[in-house]
This record gives sequence, C-alpha cells and structure tokens, in this order.
Amino acid sequence: MLKSLGEMLDTPGEFPAWIQHITVAFTVIYAVDRLGLLEHLDDGPVALAEVAARSGCPEDDVARLFAFLAAEGALELDGHGRAVATARTHTMRATVQQQLARMTLETGFAYPDAIGTGVTAYEARYGLPVFEHLGANPEIARMFGRVMSETTAMNERQIFARHEFMPFDVAIDIGGSQGSLLLRLLEAHPAARGVLFDLPETVAQAEGPVAAAGMAGRVEFVGGDFFASVPSGGDLYLLKQILHDWSDAECRTILANIRAAIAAGTRLAVVERLLPEHYRPHNAYVLDVIMLLWTSGRERKLSDYVAMLGECGFAFDRVTENPDGMSVVEFVAI
Repeated sequence: MLKSLGEMLDTPGEFPAWIQHITVAFTVIYAVDRLGLLEHLDDGPVALAEVAARSGCPEDDVARLFAFLAAEGALELDGHGRAVATARTHTMRATVQQQLARMTLETGFAYPDAIGTGVTAYEARYGLPVFEHLGANPEIARMFGRVMSETTAMNERQIFARHEFMPFDVAIDIGGSQGSLLLRLLEAHPAARGVLFDLPETVAQAEGPVAAAGMAGRVEFVGGDFFASVPSGGDLYLLKQILHDWSDAECRTILANIRAAIAAGTRLAVVERLLPEHYRPHNAYVLDVIMLLWTSGRERKLSDYVAMLGECGFAFDRVTENPDGMSVVEFVAI
C-alpha cells in the first residue's frame, strides 16, 4: 500500500529524498515515453548506441536515462552496452497515466495564477476549457480516451462484482460515451433494452462498438445536451462519472432535466467515487484536486449527493460503497 503524505512527514529525514525521487522517476518515465526509447527494445537486447541512432537522442542521454531505469529495476543493462526489456518495462510502457500526470503537474503550476481570474487552471495553461481543448486536439483526446478506457474497464469490473441492479425494462445512460457501462448492464439483463445518450458526435462514434458487441438491436442512440433535456421513457437512469465534472449549480440543472423527463418511482443510479465522511487516505481526494485544477467540478461525499438529489426530487434508496473505486448510489424519483 502506498504511504500517505502524512506517513512520509512522520519521517522528516526521508521526506526530501521522497519528493526528489518521485519527481525524477516521473521525469524519466515521461521522457522515455515521449522519445519512444523503449519501443526499440521490442525485438530483444539492443545496443545503447543503436537506440540513440534510431531515436535521434544523444547516446550519453540514453545511457543515463537507462541507467536510472536499470538501477530502479525497470529494465536491464547486460554489461555489453545493451538494454533488455523485462516484464516491468512492458508494464511501464502500457501505462498511459504518466501523460495525464504531466498535464496535472502543468495545470498545478498554473493554479496559483489562475485563482481569481474566473478560469480554471487547465484553461489558464492550455487556453481553452478542458472539453473544448480535447475537442480541438485529437492526439490529446486519444490519450485521454485511453486513460479513461483503462480506468473504465477496471471500475466496471468492480461495479458489477459488487452491485446488483434491480430488474428494469429500459435503461438510459446519460453521458454514456462509448456505451461500455450500458453494454455490461444489458448483458446481465438480456430481456432489457437501452438508450445511449450523449453529444451527437460522441453517440455516432459509439455505434461501431455497440454493433461489435452484438447489441445494435437493443440500443437506441440519442444525441443531445443534458443541460437542455434528456430522453424520457426509461425506468432506470445511469449517471456514471458525470456529476463530478460539474459545479453544484450545474449538477442541479442536469438533475432537474432528468427529473422533468421521468415518472415518480423511476430509479437513478449515480456512479461516482465517494469522498470518505471522515478524513483518511482515499483516491477520491486525488481526483478531487484534479477536478479543482481541470473543471468546475468536484468529488463529493455520500451525504453531499443525498442532500443535492433530495433538493432535485430524488429520495436516497441504497448504496454499494467501494473503498477503492466507484460506488453506486441509487435514488428513486418522488
């Protein structure tokens, strides 16, 4: 288990070295990823001079970066000037979170100057709000999509291992992106149908994955904007990692639009990380700082969601808490 910041501060002699170490480790991981250095190790041991020639990076730089990784046990140097990839090397390459970490650092550096300007640190750093910036930069959007796909797959495994949804006829996934949550839900409820609702361009991109899953006949695609309205006709509505992107006022607009479209008794499942009710180390606090830097949103406690949805016409019904990831909070329209 990772040590908390407080635990590191209990050993003042180790804290400066810890800060320096994680900073340098991140820098090296990011550098070899951006320079594509590890890609040259796919076919077996490769001389450092050859890695340098292929990548256009000075040989001394390659040697020093690889020496750090070898010392950390992330790859091997065989004593003949050759680098050798290991299982750890492949794990490091497969993890795209370092790119997200770089963007978080850059927005963090912009945060003090952004305070009081009316824009987020993300917009101060990149010139556009996060979703507009992603739309204007396909390469960054693809990276962000890869990160989201990794975390979505892990989170959905946890959701369906822990939470049992009640029987339903039609589930409507609000802001459902590529439809992965809806597809998993329909797979578990073969008699039910689904509606995937998101921005028109997002819904269009989801048609292929839904067809590939053999669900084209069971899923209706609806494009729109949840700040304007949402589809009616469902008896189960899903909001997975939507509310945390928005301020309380914006969340109330989304929830009011859902409540206006549904009948009393309709269920709404809110899938989010929950801040603990009492302070303790939790990944939701990490995500909350990212929301502070990137969006107008925030992570919230269960009690926050119960109060907010209560104001918007929903009664709390039950919760399946996940200490390590996504929790499912179900409400009923009243």
